[in-house]
Amino acid sequence: MISQVQGVMHSTLQTNDLLSNIMVFVLACVLGYYIIWRVSGALHAPLLGVTNVISSIIIVACLKNLSTNPGFAGTLLCLIALFLVSINIFGGYYITAKMLNSMQNIKRKK
Repeated sequence: MISQVQGVMHSTLQTNDLLSNIMVFVLACVLGYYIIWRVSGALHAPLLGVTNVISSIIIVACLKNLSTNPGFAGTLLCLIALFLVSINIFGGYYITAKMLNSMQNIKRKK
């Protein structure tokens, strides 16, 4: 009887943890959306640098998680996260290089 109650409590705790994690994720997405769209153009380059740092932390966390053998679902989520973060990092470097080239072209014309 006690083990059945503990099993029900354990599954309830897992469901509550999942719901709270989903709620934090949704709130972070909404907050991030509103913060990014209100940033002036002069601050986009430093903001891009910060997102690259956060992305590199996500890569390290995914690689550490993959080393613990997380199962199929965990491995799939880590690989998806690695793919999306890689797009963010390489896209950021591409845009930064493009901005620097355009600034050098303006200086050469003067």
